[in-house]
Amino acid sequence: MTNDIFNEIIVLICKGLEQILNPAIIILGLAELAIMFMAITYMKVVHMKIKALNKPAKKKSKITYVPGGSYQEKSTSYDLKHWDDYKDVLNYYNKKSKLYILYSLFIQLFPLLGILGTVSGLFIALQSGELAGDNLYIAVGFALSSTVLGIVLAVIFKFIDAIFLCPLIANIDGECEIYEKSHKVFENILFHETQDVESDKEQGVE
Repeated sequence: MTNDIFNEIIVLICKGLEQILNPAIIILGLAELAIMFMAITYMKVVHMKIKALNKPAKKKSKITYVPGGSYQEKSTSYDLKHWDDYKDVLNYYNKKSKLYILYSLFIQLFPLLGILGTVSGLFIALQSGELAGDNLYIAVGFALSSTVLGIVLAVIFKFIDAIFLCPLIANIDGECEIYEKSHKVFENILFHETQDVESDKEQGVE
């Protein structure tokens, strides 16, 4: 008795999935397409901003203390790294990268929904009284169509991820690493230049 009630509940759930699962997979695919375009656009913007910050330094003038109480300008090849600008870009990148996380999550959902459709269709087909006639073909057709739909969408979006998004994110991470290393180098240079100015100043006083 309990098993019959349980089976009837499962059959109702599976028949409900038969009506809504394939349209739901298609709608999810359209949403994934929109997320993909937004993620690519935002990642390209971040990449351009990081590359702009990593452009070669322009010639800057350096103020050097000259004995006698005056200051002299000397040319230096180092430019000030705008760390605040970098932090703004990094915050923007962290916010927009949530779109990529959602995109990756949807890729994993497509085959799972396809498997759910397969199991649901086979469960309907194997119930007593529905092993012959049109019901069998409808149930098996639903099982196979949902599986194919889910796997095809997962493969397409995973291919796009591997070709476009993953290399783009890798380039962004590489540019960030370059910027952070160059900023550390500049801080060391700036520290030594400051020490030289102080040393020149002390020698002038003497």
